[in-house]
Amino acid sequence: NMFDSDLPVEMIIELTQNKVGKAFNMFGKNLESGIKQMVSLSLQRSTIDWQTLIRRFAGATIKGEKYLTPLKPNRRYENQPGWKYEYKSQLAIIMDTSASIIEEELNQFISEIEKISKHDTEITLIQVDESVTLVTEYKSGKWKDLEIHGGGETNLQPAVDLAQSQTRVEGIIIFTDGHVDVPVVKRRVLFVLSSKHNPEFIEDAIKIYGKNSVVVLK
Repeated sequence: NMFDSDLPVEMIIELTQNKVGKAFNMFGKNLESGIKQMVSLSLQRSTIDWQTLIRRFAGATIKGEKYLTPLKPNRRYENQPGWKYEYKSQLAIIMDTSASIIEEELNQFISEIEKISKHDTEITLIQVDESVTLVTEYKSGKWKDLEIHGGGETNLQPAVDLAQSQTRVEGIIIFTDGHVDVPVVKRRVLFVLSSKHNPEFIEDAIKIYGKNSVVVLK
């Protein structure tokens, strides 16, 4: 497994605000995909009303963990608390970590993923460049020690196929800069484009999935 191997070089990315450009490649062309990036993440304020979007988008139809509550009496034993089900949306979040993604965009993406995690959601986070590089569960606060794997070419389809193989997933949210073909998605999908995105991707996504399928980060 390449993730377990000791890489000969530690890659630390330092970008100043005025030095951000789309041509920047995290690793250079000669390195294979799936390399762990050492990036310094800093959360930004969210620009999106996720509660409304998730409600419209996912529907929260899956029963989550059941827990004891004194609010609902147990039918069998009068003084005992009853079981109540907590409903959570099952979401797959795909994060583009290809070479065209810069640290500023990673911060944008992770800020929004953290915001999503604060609503009643169960999140499978799938990182992808030209293939799936890492799959993890994401819970609130995980951004502090999140490992980013990527740096290769871009192809979102392998991550979409993996997400769709999970039967419980109600919706798929895809974070990308749009420097890639629009993938074929058969579940409810929302594309979240970074502020430095490719406008042609938005046009194509809207033609296929409708105007409510795209959100752009400021």
